[in-house]
Amino acid sequence: MSRRWIPTIVCLGLAITFNLSWAQGGKFPDQLIKVIVPFAPGGGVDQSARVLARQMQTRLGVAVVVDNRPGASGTVGSKVVQTATPDGYTLLYSAATHILIHLVMSKPPYDPVNDFAPVARVGEAPLMMVNNAHTQRTNSQRSH
Repeated sequence: MSRRWIPTIVCLGLAITFNLSWAQGGKFPDQLIKVIVPFAPGGGVDQSARVLARQMQTRLGVAVVVDNRPGASGTVGSKVVQTATPDGYTLLYSAATHILIHLVMSKPPYDPVNDFAPVARVGEAPLMMVNNAHTQRTNSQRSH
């Protein structure tokens, strides 16, 4: 993880602190914060969530744990957050695929726009599709 992400991560931690403490009217945070990652450990989303969790823990002074809940195109972890108490102690750290769930499931178990409250955009990751340069073309491709 490059150092250029640190300001973004710090901003997210501060945004969470100020937004949620104002809404609750009390001292926030005063207990463990769970960051749910709806993907398997070791991937890019998981790695950046762990960097964020370390920064949040240092700045907020409470334990921040990453809880991986992979499965069903991210819906397993997302459902955990959707059904959690809306107190700011359970956060979803997901990718853009979260908002696109209706494209891969005919009946998603949640509405990605109305069932969640966005906190911050943490980063971007470019995607690229590549192919072997020596791949043979199929008959249908040759006719065009």
